[in-house]
Amino acid sequence: MNKLNKIALGTVLSFAAVSAHAYSYNFKTMADGSYGESAWTTLNLSGGLSITATSSSGGTGYAYLDSGNAGLGVCGGLYNPTLANTKYPGSKANLCNPSSDDNVDVKGETLHLTFMYDTKIDDITFNDNHDADYSLYMNHIMIGGVNYQFTTNLGQKVDYSAGSWDVAAGTTLDIAYVDEEFYLSTMTFHNVPEPATLGLLGLGLLGLGYSAKRRKQ
Repeated sequence: MNKLNKIALGTVLSFAAVSAHAYSYNFKTMADGSYGESAWTTLNLSGGLSITATSSSGGTGYAYLDSGNAGLGVCGGLYNPTLANTKYPGSKANLCNPSSDDNVDVKGETLHLTFMYDTKIDDITFNDNHDADYSLYMNHIMIGGVNYQFTTNLGQKVDYSAGSWDVAAGTTLDIAYVDEEFYLSTMTFHNVPEPATLGLLGLGLLGLGYSAKRRKQ
């Protein structure tokens, strides 16, 4: 295999590896660890994911990482707004005002997940670990305008794996309260290369191959 073909093959393999890379976030672990209890006007994460929130009053809220085996919720206001958009590794200090307002627990509260790239969401899980019954069993949640019901009871929590969504670049997926408070626990997704990008890459590689063949002749 000549040098040019090796470069072309390496490009294909590298591109495939990038396009197939999965991003996985455990918001419970983040809140209990490297991020700590924290509030974000926009929580920017790798993979082109940005998370914002709407409060129960309909205004801008905070995407809130709540510690204590909880996860990602919504906070309407902070007792000190200057504490926003900062990591507090290992901290369990509540920043919300009132302190109980740190999950998605009122009609109108919504998490907005915006994706920079074409994305396939592989898995989302939720929990209700700070409520009295620790259960989402038979309750509902709104995901992307669709009302989902939790039908599995796993004791102290209920995780819902919603299958798979295809989300176009620049699209926002809304996750909203319906009838029971909840936290977003975990999320796994991967970026999908655009067909036009794949086509251009293919044409480029064909051009490289043709050029190499002519040079050899």
